Amino acid sequence: ATTALDYLGLSFALSAGVLWGLYLYFGKKVSGHVHGGMVTSIGMFFAALATIPFYMIDQKAALPTREVMPMLFAVAVLSSALPYSLEMISLKRISGRAYGILLSLAPAVAAISGFFFMREILSPMQWLAILFIVAASMGSTLKS
Repeated sequence: ATTALDYLGLSFALSAGVLWGLYLYFGKKVSGHVHGGMVTSIGMFFAALATIPFYMIDQKAALPTREVMPMLFAVAVLSSALPYSLEMISLKRISGRAYGILLSLAPAVAAISGFFFMREILSPMQWLAILFIVAASMGSTLKS
């Protein structure tokens, strides 16, 4: 059975690709002039400004308690602040092409992490896709 193309999903995917390209372009430009941590701080500040209104609209959202704050801090540092700071530092030192190649491994790393840490079962086709991603990244890196 065939399904119709989801134009809304397609527009979101294209928008994400364009925004990611802009992120790489401007990240590379800014990282040469400003410390990576500062760039990340500014980006996280604007991301918070963009998302806070949605949090405020949601009437079910509870304010964090004192017990939860250390976990929220750890999640913020480990999932956003530290990785993005390292990205800005690496963008200074490697080409945008090399960065893109290395970043293409992220879905494979996520799938393998899900397999080991969350016991997610991957189909043979998913393992094959991971193998192709890794092979393409290796081939592109060796060719550079």
